[in-house]
Amino acid sequence: MATVLGITDSNYVWNAAMQKITLKSGKIVLEMTLGSTSALVNGEQITLNTAPEYSGSAIVLPAREIAGIFGYTVTWVPSTNSIVIDPPTTEE
Repeated sequence: MATVLGITDSNYVWNAAMQKITLKSGKIVLEMTLGSTSALVNGEQITLNTAPEYSGSAIVLPAREIAGIFGYTVTWVPSTNSIVIDPPTTEE
């Protein structure tokens, strides 16, 4: 998902000791902690609807919320049981 949002490996940080995930894209920095709905966006506290969690061998993140924070739009397509993530629109 990070790749879809334009977040490169160098802008994705996992701190195992603190169970903290940091994602950076453009001017936005999102900090989340596993099991917590509290997060920081550019240093300001927000509340996520769903906490990030560890499931097996992967970290599961709330896709719709994270996409929205970075300006993307997520649409559910029931006919194919899939989602479409559209990039932010830019003003010209």
